[in-house]
This record gives sequence, structure tokens and C-alpha cells, in this order.
Amino acid sequence: MSFNNNWIPVVWDMEGDTQSGIQIHRMDSPEYEGIRYAVRNGRLCLSVDSLEWDYEPSPSNRDKTFYELYRFKSFEDAVNAVYKLKAKKNPGENMCNGLGGCQ
Repeated sequence: MSFNNNWIPVVWDMEGDTQSGIQIHRMDSPEYEGIRYAVRNGRLCLSVDSLEWDYEPSPSNRDKTFYELYRFKSFEDAVNAVYKLKAKKNPGENMCNGLGGCQ
């Protein structure tokens, strides 16, 4: 069986994390140029600045401000935000060891 090489990964789960439900989603929108990344947990979306969860509105109710507040500009930024969030929940645990760590 041969596979088409045009597949693009669009959702990532942290290996070994079966409890949190946190995923990183590859996103695009006519509201911004290029690709951005959303950190989601069900219907919740992680803020870029405060690392706080908020309910994600339906696409028709999102505006440019929403995309600036809830879309990470790189995959590495999204991953580091997840590590920082997990470190806040477990202060003694060093989760900042992926993709250059939490900077």
C-alpha cells in the first residue's frame, strides 16, 4: 500500500499525557496570515499572554482580537506554553525540557 505524502499533522498530544486532555492544533484563518497554533482542552483555549483558559467561541464569533490573544505564532511557542502551564500546576516538576525549554 502506498501513501500520499501530502498529509499535514494538525493535532498534537503530549506523549505520555493521558490525563490533561491538552492538545495543540494547527490553525489557519482569513483573519491572519500564515499558520498559528491553538492550545486547547475540549472547548477551552489557552491565552497566549496569561496562560489562562477561556471558552473558545464559535468561528463566526471570533475577531482579530481573539486571534491575537488565543493563537500562538509558532509551534514552539505553543509547546513551551504547555510546559509552563504544567510547571505552574506542578511547581517541583521540570517540564521545560522540550524544544529548547521554557524561555
